[in-house]
Amino acid sequence: MIELEHVKKIYKGDSYETTALDDVSLKINDGEFVAIMGKSGSGKTTLLNIIGGMDSLTEGKIIVDGKDISRLNGYKLDIFRKDNISFVFQNYALMQQYTVYENIELPLNARNYKGKDKKKIIYDAMEKLGIKQLAEKFPKQISGGEQQRTAIARAMVS
Repeated sequence: MIELEHVKKIYKGDSYETTALDDVSLKINDGEFVAIMGKSGSGKTTLLNIIGGMDSLTEGKIIVDGKDISRLNGYKLDIFRKDNISFVFQNYALMQQYTVYENIELPLNARNYKGKDKKKIIYDAMEKLGIKQLAEKFPKQISGGEQQRTAIARAMVS
């Protein structure tokens, strides 16, 4: 379950202050699908980055599976993200120097998966998404849709 309580995010610079989120509260239950919609600049990406621990909030609380992650930082936040969060970025965030297989493998390496188990997880995800035949290709050699499915497979294995 994900709970946000009175979340606020303000970006500040020398000559500006921008409120990206202002008193956002919501609850997403386990297994529930939620669409975050709004016009450009309305805070959708900021909200997702805060929930995923990629950005900090200015005020409020974020509780994921009963754990308040709002004040985690450094190593503890890295561990939380590694163990609990997967992102499919708008630009897919694939590593251009790695093959499709290696891009999908990245989160498993971070979790110290080894050998046959790792290979099976990767190939199962690729098969589900119809990209098994692309394992040795690089992102620049495949279509945008195939890159997107690679990013989804990376999130799935994570």
